[in-house]
Amino acid sequence: RKRNTQQLERSSGQVFFKRRAIRSIFILFTIVFFLIFIRMFQAVYCVRDPGTNRLLHYVEQSRHCYVGPHLYLSLFSWPVLFLFVLGFPLGCFLVVLYARKKG
Repeated sequence: RKRNTQQLERSSGQVFFKRRAIRSIFILFTIVFFLIFIRMFQAVYCVRDPGTNRLLHYVEQSRHCYVGPHLYLSLFSWPVLFLFVLGFPLGCFLVVLYARKKG
């Protein structure tokens, strides 16, 4: 009987730390989510130069958009922007939906 009580205490402690770890990871991903969103949006945001009517990178206005290094940056940034920025909230929604159904 004493052994069952010890196993129960150990398993409830494991459940507590597992839930705490999941919540901590979720909070960490939420913080990182905003940082990645801002950086990826800055990487693809362009403005039109009124003098030459060409697109210039907003952060570094000496570079033309989608030419040279900015092309490679945008080829990386657009998929990350769509997959991570849309995928993370969708994934969180699905986790919450699953948790509600599970009870």
